[in-house]
Amino acid sequence: MKWLETFLANLQLRGFQAPAQRAEFYQQLAKAIRQREHIRDFVDAELSIAAAPATKNASRAHALRLIRAQLSRSDVRLSVALGRVMPASDRLLLAAVDDANDRAQVLDFIAESVRGQAKLKALVKRKLLPPLMVIPGIGAMCYVIANKTIPVIVQTAPPEMWTGFSLFVRELAEFLSTWGAPLVVAVALGAVALSFAMPRWTGRWRAKAETVRESTALLLFPVCPVLLPLSVYRDLQAGMTFAALSVLLEGGATLKDALLAVAKAGSPWLRWRVLAIVRHLETNPSDFQRAFAKGLVSPQLLARLSSDIRTTRRFDEVLIKLGREGLVEVEQRVDKQTGVINFLLLVSSGVLMLTLFMGSNYLTFSLQEQFTPAAIAKRQAKQRQMRQLQSPAPVGQEVMRP
Repeated sequence: MKWLETFLANLQLRGFQAPAQRAEFYQQLAKAIRQREHIRDFVDAELSIAAAPATKNASRAHALRLIRAQLSRSDVRLSVALGRVMPASDRLLLAAVDDANDRAQVLDFIAESVRGQAKLKALVKRKLLPPLMVIPGIGAMCYVIANKTIPVIVQTAPPEMWTGFSLFVRELAEFLSTWGAPLVVAVALGAVALSFAMPRWTGRWRAKAETVRESTALLLFPVCPVLLPLSVYRDLQAGMTFAALSVLLEGGATLKDALLAVAKAGSPWLRWRVLAIVRHLETNPSDFQRAFAKGLVSPQLLARLSSDIRTTRRFDEVLIKLGREGLVEVEQRVDKQTGVINFLLLVSSGVLMLTLFMGSNYLTFSLQEQFTPAAIAKRQAKQRQMRQLQSPAPVGQEVMRP
């Protein structure tokens, strides 16, 4: 089965494809090129180290064997040989190595780009990990309170207790008991659907959603929680795109060729955004600011780009500089946005749990008050009065009227 063989082969490369391992390999290869070491000799030497019992690294050794097999062919390009073992995100960058005037410098920059992209992805995971760990526990506590604690109180409490806040807590618990599980499933399916749609959803409504200001998206989060994640995704893709463009431009590609290469290797969303830039530049070759305002970058990053355009003579130098330095700004924006999402998720789930917890304590206290001697006597007196009002008057006895 070919798919199983492919899966197992990719599994063997997982260790070598880790960002830290790839970046280290690129830098070692760049150093070897500067020292005029032949690439096949470099691969053989590193393979002997990775295969040695004292320094054994099975994944690296497997990758180096595949690279050596590619290099044994006389007509193979370096980008093809390395691309055989690297993830798809690196193959786009490696295309700039073959025709570069300084291949070592391009490899060093690819290493920096790999580390920067990995740092951005790790930042998102680190920010979203606390809600993913805490919310299930909060959900379990809400389940116990709504399905176990409050129903017991409902069974023993008198009807006159259910007013005001007590009635609100009871109805909230009944709603969660009935619709809690479907809501959890709906939210989980919605998160999966959003993750699937973000790199694929294009068109007018996606453009409108991405033009919503961050402050407005924050206010709309309870009713439209997709706006903030879309903004985070756009900033992540912009940072990685500028890193890729800078590598390609550094390798000698023209701006149009670099943009088309990024579009070809990118997701449908990235292709949609980048091709809009290409179409604008075909009709307005020097209008770079309006071209990059087509939705690929946030207003903040566009302002940085516009400022650099004004003070730099060549636009390709602007993109190279932005690819090297812009990741810092993107990282700050992603850190802020994911922090906001983290805060909102924790606060919303915490408020729900706190309401149920305080509500159950309030119901317990109210129930205890309902069974004090004074409350019982008052309730019995009221019941006697209601029975007297409801009982018919004896035959022949006139009802006293005021």
